[in-house]
Formats: sequence, structure tokens, C-alpha cells
Amino acid sequence: MIALKRRYALSEYEHLLGKIPDTKIAAQFGVSRAAVCDARKRRGIAAVNVQTKSLLSRYEHLLGKVPDEEIAAQFGVRKQAVSSARKRRGIALEGERKRVLHKYEHLLGKVPDEEIAAQFSVRKQAVSIARKRRGIEKFTRQ
Repeated sequence: MIALKRRYALSEYEHLLGKIPDTKIAAQFGVSRAAVCDARKRRGIAAVNVQTKSLLSRYEHLLGKVPDEEIAAQFGVRKQAVSSARKRRGIALEGERKRVLHKYEHLLGKVPDEEIAAQFSVRKQAVSIARKRRGIEKFTRQ
């Protein structure tokens, strides 16, 4: 008598989709990796990449504190991967604008926007927007 390999119904492993790699689900339930992958994709569930998760854990603490480009270069990953990870976690970008803004914020409304822009190598529009967002009136000579 020939023993038949039991084929598991999707409902038996559906709860694991996106939580563990497709290959592990396939091996555990005796189905093809392609079948697991197709089921996961039909449900709009992202694949689990164990390598990416372990790599991400190495730089996750830097997200939002160090520019995405620097993290990408340091860990040998694409800038897009770092940016996506930061955005998925709702971490704001601490970019160059904010670093420069603190240098001239105390001058807003006390000095013409054009002078601030020239002194700190930023666009006049960026200075004007920063001033307006803070409710500070434009500088006027008396």
C-alpha cells in the first residue's frame, strides 16, 4: 500500500502567512513554496525576510537620529530600505533643514529673511516659511 502525503488546507496555515518565511510554512505543511507565496500575495500580506529583519535590528536604533544615507552606507543597504523602515515605524526624518533651522531660528523676524538665507546658505522661501509657521512677523526697518 502506498502512503499518501497529506496536503494541508490553506486554513490550517493561513494564520502564519507573513509571520514566518514561506519556505518554513511549505516544509511544515507539505505544500509547495509557490502555493504558500501565492496565498500570501492574494491576501496582500508582505513576505517575511529573516535576513532583512536581523539586519534591520542592527540599525533600527539609529532611525530618525542619523540621516538615512549614512545608515545605508554604514550597513550596506539601499537608502530606500532605510527610509521605508523609518516611515513604517512613524519616525520623522531629522534632516538637514532642521539642523540648520536651529542655527538661525533666533533671528527670525529680527533680521530680513534674505540676509538669513544668504548667511546660512538656504533658500529665502525656506526662511520665510519657517518664520510664518512660528507666527513671527516679517522684519521691517524702522
